[in-house]
Amino acid sequence: MNVGVFNMSFKYLLNTGYEAAVDVGNKMILSFCMPMFMLLFIFWIPMLVIAFRSFGKGLTPYPPYAKWFNLLVGGLPAVIIGFAITAIIPEADAFGSAIATMCLSFGNGFTFGGLLAAMPSEERFREFRDRLTESKMNLAIGR
Repeated sequence: MNVGVFNMSFKYLLNTGYEAAVDVGNKMILSFCMPMFMLLFIFWIPMLVIAFRSFGKGLTPYPPYAKWFNLLVGGLPAVIIGFAITAIIPEADAFGSAIATMCLSFGNGFTFGGLLAAMPSEERFREFRDRLTESKMNLAIGR
Protein backbone atom coordinates (compact mmCIF):
# COMPACT_ATOMS: atom_id res chain seq x y z
CA MET A 1 0.00 0.00 0.00
CA ASN A 2 2.81 2.40 0.77
CA VAL A 3 4.12 2.03 -2.78
CA GLY A 4 0.68 2.95 -4.12
CA VAL A 5 0.52 6.02 -1.88
CA PHE A 6 4.00 6.99 -3.03
CA ASN A 7 3.09 6.62 -6.71
CA MET A 8 -0.08 8.66 -6.34
CA SER A 9 1.74 11.39 -4.39
CA PHE A 10 4.53 11.48 -6.96
CA LYS A 11 2.00 11.82 -9.78
CA TYR A 12 0.51 14.96 -8.23
CA LEU A 13 3.90 16.31 -7.12
CA LEU A 14 5.04 16.25 -10.74
CA ASN A 15 2.74 19.24 -11.30
CA THR A 16 5.09 21.31 -9.11
CA GLY A 17 8.14 20.30 -11.12
CA TYR A 18 10.26 17.21 -11.66
CA GLU A 19 13.08 18.17 -9.24
CA ALA A 20 10.67 18.99 -6.42
CA ALA A 21 8.76 15.75 -6.98
CA VAL A 22 11.97 13.71 -6.91
CA ASP A 23 13.17 15.51 -3.75
CA VAL A 24 9.88 15.00 -1.87
CA GLY A 25 9.62 11.46 -3.24
CA ASN A 26 13.08 10.54 -1.96
CA LYS A 27 12.24 11.97 1.47
CA MET A 28 8.99 10.02 1.54
CA ILE A 29 10.77 6.80 0.58
CA LEU A 30 13.39 7.20 3.29
CA SER A 31 11.00 8.27 6.05
CA PHE A 32 7.94 6.13 5.29
CA CYS A 33 8.45 3.38 2.73
CA MET A 34 11.86 2.09 3.84
CA PRO A 35 10.90 1.57 7.52
CA MET A 36 7.82 -0.38 6.40
CA PHE A 37 9.90 -2.55 4.08
CA MET A 38 12.48 -3.12 6.80
CA LEU A 39 9.77 -4.40 9.15
CA LEU A 40 8.43 -6.60 6.37
CA PHE A 41 11.83 -8.13 5.71
CA ILE A 42 12.64 -8.64 9.40
CA PHE A 43 9.61 -10.88 9.81
CA TRP A 44 9.21 -12.17 6.27
CA ILE A 45 12.71 -13.43 5.41
CA PRO A 46 12.84 -15.90 8.35
CA MET A 47 9.45 -17.27 7.27
CA LEU A 48 10.72 -17.85 3.73
CA VAL A 49 13.91 -19.52 5.00
CA ILE A 50 11.91 -21.81 7.32
CA ALA A 51 9.58 -22.77 4.45
CA PHE A 52 12.57 -23.45 2.16
CA ARG A 53 14.19 -25.71 4.73
CA SER A 54 10.92 -27.47 5.57
CA PHE A 55 10.32 -28.41 1.94
CA GLY A 56 13.93 -29.55 1.56
CA LYS A 57 13.88 -31.76 4.66
CA GLY A 58 10.62 -33.47 3.69
CA LEU A 59 8.56 -31.95 6.51
CA THR A 60 5.71 -31.36 4.06
CA PRO A 61 3.90 -33.71 1.71
CA TYR A 62 5.42 -31.85 -1.25
CA PRO A 63 8.51 -33.23 -3.00
CA PRO A 64 11.84 -31.68 -1.94
CA TYR A 65 12.26 -29.78 -5.23
CA ALA A 66 9.19 -27.70 -4.29
CA LYS A 67 11.48 -25.64 -2.04
CA TRP A 68 12.52 -23.68 -5.14
CA PHE A 69 8.97 -22.39 -5.58
CA ASN A 70 9.78 -19.61 -3.18
CA LEU A 71 8.75 -15.97 -3.31
CA LEU A 72 12.36 -14.79 -3.28
CA VAL A 73 13.31 -17.05 -6.18
CA GLY A 74 10.24 -15.99 -8.15
CA GLY A 75 10.55 -12.27 -7.44
CA LEU A 76 14.27 -11.94 -8.06
CA PRO A 77 14.02 -11.75 -11.89
CA ALA A 78 11.59 -8.80 -11.65
CA VAL A 79 13.98 -6.91 -9.38
CA ILE A 80 16.97 -7.61 -11.62
CA ILE A 81 15.08 -6.56 -14.76
CA GLY A 82 13.79 -3.41 -13.07
CA PHE A 83 17.23 -2.36 -11.86
CA ALA A 84 18.75 -3.17 -15.26
CA ILE A 85 16.20 -0.98 -17.03
CA THR A 86 16.91 1.87 -14.61
CA ALA A 87 20.69 1.47 -15.01
CA ILE A 88 20.69 1.18 -18.80
CA ILE A 89 18.05 3.83 -19.55
CA PRO A 90 18.15 6.56 -16.85
CA GLU A 91 15.13 8.30 -18.42
CA ALA A 92 13.05 5.17 -17.78
CA ASP A 93 13.58 5.16 -14.02
CA ALA A 94 9.82 5.18 -13.35
CA PHE A 95 9.33 2.18 -15.65
CA GLY A 96 12.25 0.31 -14.09
CA SER A 97 10.93 1.04 -10.61
CA ALA A 98 7.48 -0.20 -11.61
CA ILE A 99 8.95 -3.48 -12.89
CA ALA A 100 11.03 -3.92 -9.73
CA THR A 101 8.01 -3.16 -7.55
CA MET A 102 6.04 -6.00 -9.12
CA CYS A 103 8.52 -8.49 -7.64
CA LEU A 104 6.11 -9.46 -4.86
CA SER A 105 3.24 -10.07 -7.26
CA PHE A 106 5.41 -12.00 -9.69
CA GLY A 107 6.97 -13.96 -6.82
CA ASN A 108 3.56 -14.88 -5.41
CA GLY A 109 2.38 -16.07 -8.80
CA PHE A 110 5.55 -18.12 -9.24
CA THR A 111 5.25 -19.62 -5.74
CA PHE A 112 1.61 -20.62 -5.90
CA GLY A 113 1.74 -21.69 -9.54
CA GLY A 114 4.77 -23.87 -8.83
CA LEU A 115 3.22 -25.39 -5.74
CA LEU A 116 0.06 -26.19 -7.70
CA ALA A 117 2.16 -27.83 -10.41
CA ALA A 118 4.11 -29.85 -7.82
CA MET A 119 1.02 -30.80 -5.81
CA PRO A 120 1.50 -34.30 -4.50
CA SER A 121 -0.86 -37.14 -5.18
CA GLU A 122 -3.43 -38.28 -2.65
CA GLU A 123 -1.24 -41.31 -1.91
CA ARG A 124 1.66 -39.04 -0.93
CA PHE A 125 -0.67 -36.99 1.29
CA ARG A 126 -1.88 -40.21 2.93
CA GLU A 127 1.71 -41.38 3.55
CA PHE A 128 2.55 -38.00 5.07
CA ARG A 129 -0.51 -38.11 7.35
CA ASP A 130 0.37 -41.63 8.44
CA ARG A 131 3.98 -40.64 9.15
CA LEU A 132 2.77 -37.59 11.09
CA THR A 133 0.32 -39.69 13.14
CA GLU A 134 3.04 -42.26 13.82
CA SER A 135 5.47 -39.60 15.05
CA LYS A 136 2.76 -38.13 17.32
CA MET A 137 2.13 -41.59 18.78
CA ASN A 138 5.88 -42.09 19.33
CA LEU A 139 6.04 -38.76 21.17
CA ALA A 140 3.07 -39.76 23.34
CA ILE A 141 4.66 -43.10 24.20
CA GLY A 142 8.02 -41.52 24.84
CA ARG A 143 10.12 -43.19 22.16
